[in-house]
Amino acid sequence: MRSRHPLAGASLTTLARVLAASGAVRRRDAAWVSSYLLSAAARLPFTAADRMSLALTGPREPPADAIFIVGHWRSGTTHLYNLLAQAPRFQVVSPIATGLPGEILTLGRLLRPLLERVLPQDRWIDNVPVGPSAPQEDEFAIASLSDVSFYHALFFPAAFDRHFLPSLFPEGARQARAERAIALFLRKLQAMAPERRVLIKNPAHTARLPRLRALCPAARFVHCVRDPLEVFVSSRRFYERLHAVLALQDAPLPDVATLALDTYQRLMTRYAEDVAALAAPKPVEVRFERLCCEPLIVLEELYAALELDDFAADRPRFVRYLESVADYEQNRYRFDAATVALASDRLGPFFERFGYALPPAA
Repeated sequence: MRSRHPLAGASLTTLARVLAASGAVRRRDAAWVSSYLLSAAARLPFTAADRMSLALTGPREPPADAIFIVGHWRSGTTHLYNLLAQAPRFQVVSPIATGLPGEILTLGRLLRPLLERVLPQDRWIDNVPVGPSAPQEDEFAIASLSDVSFYHALFFPAAFDRHFLPSLFPEGARQARAERAIALFLRKLQAMAPERRVLIKNPAHTARLPRLRALCPAARFVHCVRDPLEVFVSSRRFYERLHAVLALQDAPLPDVATLALDTYQRLMTRYAEDVAALAAPKPVEVRFERLCCEPLIVLEELYAALELDDFAADRPRFVRYLESVADYEQNRYRFDAATVALASDRLGPFFERFGYALPPAA
């Protein structure tokens, strides 16, 4: 697992900054972290070659019309991304792009067959399969290109407060560094497939709408919405699972229930404020439950809302994908009285805003 840790492909600058800010790693992981540093140093010629290739032949600016799928973690963003990624019109984020974002145009292409053989069979947080072309969220790439990513809080839980909120809601110099990393990665994605429209999925981008619109003036946003109670319960597992498999320190996380509730409140409040101030076109909302029940209808409506043409041409690809995952079983949740009461107290306004009713406790 440590050989596939997201930091294994991080830049030398990122590793130096994050390690300096986070404290010592536990002894059993020290050798692995040293190998990440040595690997980053050995890749420096390819890092430079990547930047030169991008400067000489790539786009000067991020793609103006990129599409961003946003929404709180565990709100169905992955399902929608996997569906849309079936359409050849989109350039999505591959596992190789997240693994070697600094060298994707050079070393990444050379090593792709080898890297694909060591991909995990499924995601760390659930049993969604990961194949060579399975689309990934770009936050792992940002965490390798920059020291500004909430993932660093999960990698280094002893420095959780130093990384988590300051990365989700960065300001000043931190915001500038994050934007440079995002812009660089978007340019690389476009350089890899100039004829395709860049499609990104990243829950952390839910708090970045104004900055993303500044980087990509014609950007469109798709917001996935799901029952806040299910999101809350699933988010607790999300934090626990990632901490268990990715933490490089023995420090515990903050109380995960409080963490999940606080993060949901902050993220969705910021999103609402940003949407109110955002110039048209506003985000398109997709309801997770409806996407699961009538996916083709929802996708056709989404194509129309985003002004994408020729849905009929892409429809057979969506049908084939849906057939391939027909046996996938979502987690089923039972809510005790304490969980319902806690969610009702803290997330009540969001149930009302998104049109969900609190269920009775089991």
